[in-house]
Amino acid sequence: MTVIEGNPSSPKASPRARSAKQPKNLTMLTTVAWAVPLLIIALIAGWQRRWISDDGLIVLRTVRNLQAGNGPVFNAGERVETNTSMLWQYSIYLFAEMTGGRLETVSLWMALILTGLAVLIGVLATGLFYRSRSLIFVPLGMVVYLAIPAARDFATSGLEWGLSIFWLSVLWLLLALWIREGALASYRTAPLSRHAKVSAQTHRAIYGLAFWAGVSWLVRPELALYGGITGLIILIAARSWAQRALILAVALPAPLAYQIFRMGYYGTIVPQTAVAKSANEALWGRGWDYVGNFVNPYGLWWAFGVLALVTAALVWFGLRAQPVVFSDASLASPPRLQRPATAIAILVVCALFHFTYVIRVGGDFMHGRMLLIPLFAILLPLSVVPLVDLRGSSMVIQPVLVGAGFLFCLGWAIFAINHPVTYSAAGVKGMNDLHVVDERTYWMYTTKTSPEQPPLYASDYMDMALMNGYAEANKECAEQREGDPASPEARQCSGVLLSVGSVGPNGEDDWIPVGAVGLNPAGQPVIPGPVQGFEDLQYHPMTVSFLNLGMTGMMAPLDTRVVDPMGLANPLAARMPQIENGRPGHDKYLPLEWQMADSSVFVPFLPSYIDGEEVTEIRSILYTEDFVELFHVYREPMSAHRFWDNIKYSLTTSRTLKFSDDLEDHEGLQPMPDAQIVWPQAAHK
Repeated sequence: MTVIEGNPSSPKASPRARSAKQPKNLTMLTTVAWAVPLLIIALIAGWQRRWISDDGLIVLRTVRNLQAGNGPVFNAGERVETNTSMLWQYSIYLFAEMTGGRLETVSLWMALILTGLAVLIGVLATGLFYRSRSLIFVPLGMVVYLAIPAARDFATSGLEWGLSIFWLSVLWLLLALWIREGALASYRTAPLSRHAKVSAQTHRAIYGLAFWAGVSWLVRPELALYGGITGLIILIAARSWAQRALILAVALPAPLAYQIFRMGYYGTIVPQTAVAKSANEALWGRGWDYVGNFVNPYGLWWAFGVLALVTAALVWFGLRAQPVVFSDASLASPPRLQRPATAIAILVVCALFHFTYVIRVGGDFMHGRMLLIPLFAILLPLSVVPLVDLRGSSMVIQPVLVGAGFLFCLGWAIFAINHPVTYSAAGVKGMNDLHVVDERTYWMYTTKTSPEQPPLYASDYMDMALMNGYAEANKECAEQREGDPASPEARQCSGVLLSVGSVGPNGEDDWIPVGAVGLNPAGQPVIPGPVQGFEDLQYHPMTVSFLNLGMTGMMAPLDTRVVDPMGLANPLAARMPQIENGRPGHDKYLPLEWQMADSSVFVPFLPSYIDGEEVTEIRSILYTEDFVELFHVYREPMSAHRFWDNIKYSLTTSRTLKFSDDLEDHEGLQPMPDAQIVWPQAAHK
């Protein structure tokens, strides 16, 4: 805290000015006294429900490619941004390189520590908004948040939720520091030379705030709402046009540089996840059902109601957050926007818009996940609230009201933590038509693990029936490709790896390779199919196409191409039409014949349940203009020319391009003369 030099013992100094110089700050002491235990609770609660999700493993496949030198991609040679959070994947990469730790372990500890820091910083920052130095606090908002099972589940999980709420807490702290600068800047009673010194020292937090608001886009796209509104407010509140220019110079370079990189490297203006999960349709009814799916099992409405009453009490009794007072008689009012009410409004308004967006798009398939970030934001101003002012100032609120609210929230938290949630054996929540799943419960059930020993590594997912033989098939094929690439065995491992259904002794699935080329009676290679462009293939990537990218990607070598039928790592699937009333975020599907056509598999080798004639017909369709152009965008080797063309493509065709999986819609289209599909290049392993 910046302190203005002066003599508080001067006869002209007011009691308030003298008290501001007293060493004991009970408000800060009680804030710290709650912040540290809440940090410990957050760490313990997150550790008790530690796990890694299949979606979290998707991030780690990209980190593996970064470590191997293949670039920030899910598949070597295919520039597809499968992760929503750029900063999360690079943070894991950085700390994994520094520590040499296993990626799953690095991801778990980073997420857990960031969650704990988010709680600690959020509580400490809230204490900075109060001017009295003699307040006793009780925690409300943080108690409610940490009691929610979904919040504790996503304290780890391998996803960027810990990073996201950490970003929000730091934003809240920087807003508090910026507001305190407003109080210092309004100090007018000091001599001119001292005032100049204060001004020079108190215009710095705004630039840290500007930078932090700018990187919001790199944490998660939705956080750009919070960062953008914050940036707009501080631009309006700036004291000069020169300061506005400096704010922009601090805020814009990082997100702008990455956005240019994204458009030139990946050929899109948003991550691939946003392309695959295009939310054009308003699904308000399903969105409200998703909210009910989140709040009803734990009676969250009761906790929200009590928090609303406490908030009303704070306002009613005039307890308005105000920076510490530094002068005696003639303290000028701080700038109009540089007040605590502005910071609170930023979080509350942005959170309400965020809630509205989640409801409009129909929610998510993971129980509670998409509501956690706006919930954390709206609870930050109430993370701790004042119970009583021991000096009995006129700003005291009635301890009975706040104390009762605290006791109720504490009792509710105990109930929420210990109350069993009625999920079915498969982990599907109540209304199955919502397709909402408690992911942690579901994956523990599927992987045959337990809360005491949850899935923590990609290998833990290999005990699932549908993964039977997957790791072994990949290992065997990798060994074959290490030998003579032209051998029949290596070619057999250069087509597709298929899950062939229940063929195991206990009805488990199994995986078999289907080759890229066959051999004629003379033992000579047969080129795969009568499709122009395959003649010059130098590299045949093994393709795995499966719904769950995380486990399949992490357990496959980096020279195996792993794609999904819904489009997170497959630009072709991401451009397919949405399935009506499909699972939120999973409502696109690339038919199996299209998946096989977009591979180097030899059609006659395909099993009988796949229509080989249709695969051949689709391959001809893939040589038409729109498809070939898309393949070049993300498969053609990078060059300055390719980078520039990708930027143009991202601003034009990429924004509207859609495909149909109905072959009749492609009738009359002719393959491009001399066109050749660009295939992924050989990978660094």
